[in-house]
Amino acid sequence: MTSGGGVTISGGEGMIQPDFAEALAAKLKAKGIHTAIETTGCVGPEIFQRLAPQFDLLLYDVKHYDPSKHRKGTGLSNEQMGERKYEFLNRKYELTGVKALHPEDLTAYQEVFLDRGIDCFF
Repeated sequence: MTSGGGVTISGGEGMIQPDFAEALAAKLKAKGIHTAIETTGCVGPEIFQRLAPQFDLLLYDVKHYDPSKHRKGTGLSNEQMGERKYEFLNRKYELTGVKALHPEDLTAYQEVFLDRGIDCFF
């Protein structure tokens, strides 16, 4: 059995060249080839909204949950990042006001993996 293959636009930021990404996705989809794009979301909302629907799979890369560590590592803020993703997609964010999970909140889940010999870290 084979997966059928596909093409993923990746690199530093898959959406940094939106005209190219959009044209490539259109040509690939016309040939029935599965398309994916990897993004950090660090593009304008108009570019994100234009490109996201053109792909079969969107891989969204979040660098760190802690705002100060994220800013130190990337030079950009990650505050309200989840809500902004939905805003970019023109969708309602159902988790407004729900507190984010931190590593200590995930210990029980981590144990399930570790007990089965699967390396898991946060």
